[in-house]
Amino acid sequence: MNRRGVTLIEILVAVFLFAILGTWIINDVLTMYYAQQDVSTIPAVRSDVIDCVTSIANEVKKASLRSGSIVSGEVANSAVKAGGANSLKIYTSTSGSTALYDVETVSGVTGVYRNGNRLLLSGTSTLTFSYCLTAASGSTSFNSYSSVDPDSSSYWTSSIAQGSTDLAGICLIKITVSATRSGITSSYSTTVRLRNSPKASTT
Repeated sequence: MNRRGVTLIEILVAVFLFAILGTWIINDVLTMYYAQQDVSTIPAVRSDVIDCVTSIANEVKKASLRSGSIVSGEVANSAVKAGGANSLKIYTSTSGSTALYDVETVSGVTGVYRNGNRLLLSGTSTLTFSYCLTAASGSTSFNSYSSVDPDSSSYWTSSIAQGSTDLAGICLIKITVSATRSGITSSYSTTVRLRNSPKASTT
């Protein structure tokens, strides 16, 4: 009876084959794990960006027209006090109370804020606004909303300075927010029609 044992060469070949198989399995498991991490991060970032835009849009569309005692830097019958490319200040009451939306760093936390104290979106974020006017820049007599072609770039501008009469002619505001987390960027935009602006005739 031949009772031959296992040779060193056979053991080395077996170890080598198991090492290749083990490496392949571990690589597949890690690939699936990282893919799952990415997939779970995308909905969270996307959801937070949409929630931020929705929160801003809900307040913007209800902005009040400034009336009563107008002070320097304000425009009568305007829903917007200052319209920047990356910040927006709207009236929340006819007496002049405002809400400011911008990207700030407060107590070490960077994100999109309302009035510098209410965090709407944390992390590396960008906030962009553009404005649709119902009349040519510099006009003090504004057309009705129905005369505006929101698809025409000639009606849009990227910013309107505080005190400009153009503020009273804003009918639409486009809000865009993007955020990056764990190397994944999500962006969302919406265009909001101001419920109270423009007033039919402004002088």
